[in-house]
Amino acid sequence: MTAPPASIGEAATRTRLLVTVYALDTLTALAVLAYGNAAYLIDELNAADAVPAFALALYGLCKIASAPIAGRVFDRAGPRATLGAGTGMLATGLAIILLTHSTAGYLVALAPISAGLGFAWLVVFAAMGRLTTAEGRASETGFIAVASILAVASGFGGAGLVAETGFWWLPFTIAIGLGAAATAACAPLAPSGRAFRPAMTEGDAPAAPPVTHTAGAPRAAAAAVLLHFAVATAVAGVFGAYVLRTLDLSLVAAGLLLVPAVGSGGIAMLLGGRWSRPGRRLLETGAVYVVGAIGAFALAAAEGPVAFAIAALPLGVALGGAVPLVNAAVLDVATASSRTGRALGWLFLAQGVGTVGGPLLAGVVLAAYGTREALVAIGGAYLAGALVDAVNNRRTRL
Repeated sequence: MTAPPASIGEAATRTRLLVTVYALDTLTALAVLAYGNAAYLIDELNAADAVPAFALALYGLCKIASAPIAGRVFDRAGPRATLGAGTGMLATGLAIILLTHSTAGYLVALAPISAGLGFAWLVVFAAMGRLTTAEGRASETGFIAVASILAVASGFGGAGLVAETGFWWLPFTIAIGLGAAATAACAPLAPSGRAFRPAMTEGDAPAAPPVTHTAGAPRAAAAAVLLHFAVATAVAGVFGAYVLRTLDLSLVAAGLLLVPAVGSGGIAMLLGGRWSRPGRRLLETGAVYVVGAIGAFALAAAEGPVAFAIAALPLGVALGGAVPLVNAAVLDVATASSRTGRALGWLFLAQGVGTVGGPLLAGVVLAAYGTREALVAIGGAYLAGALVDAVNNRRTRL
């Protein structure tokens, strides 16, 4: 088995992780969250308002089904095989969209796209877990998360530009190239053979002792993951109808107005990662969720472009600031397990449950009441998550 790089601090290793994360998140934002679930379904295919939210729920169901399988493949066949399977599924899903050009085809394609991305992300997280220490984990993942938010901004910006051209096939073609770039960058971090474990080899410095977690840490981490992805995908599910119909803005105008929110999210990622420490992850995520609730309630009341841009600021802080905290909690739990793939698989299952539950809740409220009421529901979910984290913090160390 080929040994992976010794440290995330090495320039080549960090560059490969940055390229991989940027490519995967740009692909997701462009092909699914922004263009696919907004301009493609609503404008190109003239789908009903609630279809994008339910499409994201389907996307999450596929994550739920595939996450434990990805963990099993990782532990039995190794990172390289897991990455290869993910790439194949991703390419298949994008090809289905290009060949069918229909709402049904898009919904069918979400299954292999969701599973393929899940397989690839499991490999990325396993590599990050091996190459970071508990003390520096949130800081390193915060640095990498900046690439993620830039990728999401690129995906949403690119979606707006492509929507103006009318070339519906272009984002999905670009997504195929992004998948190939992610695979090429990640391959050296995914050695062949059975899954690797953090271990000291000849020439390595002695490893730091692992952080001890209480028995409830995996459940607490799963709850944090579930809430984070529930609200993030719920916001994405409401985004298209809220911007294009409630506010009557174009995707390009909305993207420009969201620049300050994206910037605030990037700053929150860096600062959150730098300040976070093991043992207080739950308190930190709970505080961020309260800020998110403020942003969701403000957006529900916003009237006009300026109010929209201002109200989006706290939501950007919450969505961005939670990323390094949740990622660090996931890696804390996974690296403490003797079966990294299995641990990550179950945590990714929690991510899938959140990805289903968020858009489903948003879609039901949106269909029954409207976009503003859906944003109020998202704010309520944030407050519920803060309460759950506060309760879990009294029971477990994470």
